[in-house]
Amino acid sequence: MFPLPLPATAGGASVPSVNVGDVENTGIDLALTYHTNISKDLKLSVTANVTTYKNTITAESQSSNYFDFGYSRDNDIVRNQVGHPIGEFFGYQTQGIYQSNSAAATGATYAGAAAGSFIYKDVNGDGKIDGNDRTFIGNPNPDFTYGLNLNLSYKHFDFSMVLYGSQGNKDFNYVKYWTDFYSTFQGGKGLDLYNKAAVVQNGTVTNPGATLPAASYSQALGSSTVSSFYVEDGSFLKCRVASLGYTFDPTLLKSIGFDKLHVYIQATNLFTLTKYTGLDPELVPSLSNNGTGNNQSAAFGIDYGAYPNNQKQYILGLNLTF
Repeated sequence: MFPLPLPATAGGASVPSVNVGDVENTGIDLALTYHTNISKDLKLSVTANVTTYKNTITAESQSSNYFDFGYSRDNDIVRNQVGHPIGEFFGYQTQGIYQSNSAAATGATYAGAAAGSFIYKDVNGDGKIDGNDRTFIGNPNPDFTYGLNLNLSYKHFDFSMVLYGSQGNKDFNYVKYWTDFYSTFQGGKGLDLYNKAAVVQNGTVTNPGATLPAASYSQALGSSTVSSFYVEDGSFLKCRVASLGYTFDPTLLKSIGFDKLHVYIQATNLFTLTKYTGLDPELVPSLSNNGTGNNQSAAFGIDYGAYPNNQKQYILGLNLTF
């Protein structure tokens, strides 16, 4: 079910949700648990699970075989098309930075291309870069997700840990629009941006290792263009919870009127292992806007700068039974 796209002239009424097509989902869900007594006092319990799935859009009820959503300041970020998975990113493919004006003037080019501009792939091979060169640039659906629950006890001590991970998913780091380009909100830019941006003198880039375009307002394609520049590996492994506790001997507690006393220290989101450069690779769906005032859909895998879900917390607690 997706909210039906409506023109701005429809007013402020709620947008109806409609069925827009069919999706085929396949995959496996596997869980294994292992218990063992390593010694008389040392006990171990481990539960591991893995889930794989593949979804494919098989039919759409639209006039074409696709529809777009996922708000950006240029084109929509996502294209849902028959034969592809739900939520796949759609845009231009970047292939580096032009190192000179002469290089930018040859081959496939676009208005405003110059030394220090992005190089975009000429997907259809017509010698120019335009909307026909947009293509699928990343899948937010993971190859698989997995988890591991570990429980260990030794005499009066207990330890538990919950790990969760996702592998193979891509994230669209739209926060870069505000942080990595000179032309967007110049105030408050960090030194890291200027160290990575191309520096152009006499039509030539003087720092060939630059990964960001030179400061410019003139490019027809640039900071607001949906491209693979924003797509990153969103795979991660998180420690959801880790806890260490101690249970006092009941015979010692009875003299003071207690039946059970368990003290513990617990940490949540203790660590996140990822290559993603944003605050949190685990991106929850967020409502996107199609520019007409209508929320189109819940777009997943797109980082609009939402408050992260991986803040560390430490808890000291006790469980007391009279």
